[in-house]
Amino acid sequence: MPEEERLRLVAIAERISLVCAWVEGLAEEDFLADLMVRDAAAMSLLVIGETARRLLDETKAAAPETPWSAIISLRNRIAHGYETVDHRLVWRVLREDLPSLARTVARLLEAGQAGDARSGATA
Repeated sequence: MPEEERLRLVAIAERISLVCAWVEGLAEEDFLADLMVRDAAAMSLLVIGETARRLLDETKAAAPETPWSAIISLRNRIAHGYETVDHRLVWRVLREDLPSLARTVARLLEAGQAGDARSGATA
């Protein structure tokens, strides 16, 4: 896996970890009432979507079960229509979708490292 691609995946993983830590222990009502956490979570989803947009096609193809186009579309929705974002939807994405994406990214990183080891590449 090219280093730049690995760094994109690491950036997504780190952003997921951060946003999950920010909402850990929060109830949906608390999330919706906390403007700072809501904005930080939405910005994190924007960053995740933008980074996903830049992933190579072959990386995305290695995880066909992942709704890459939906991740990127959410980024576009947040970036271009933030004032009308449904933060209940953001909450659902954080709780229901990010854990799966985190597992996918970890698997892609692991597979990339294994592929580098087989090809004799070094970091």
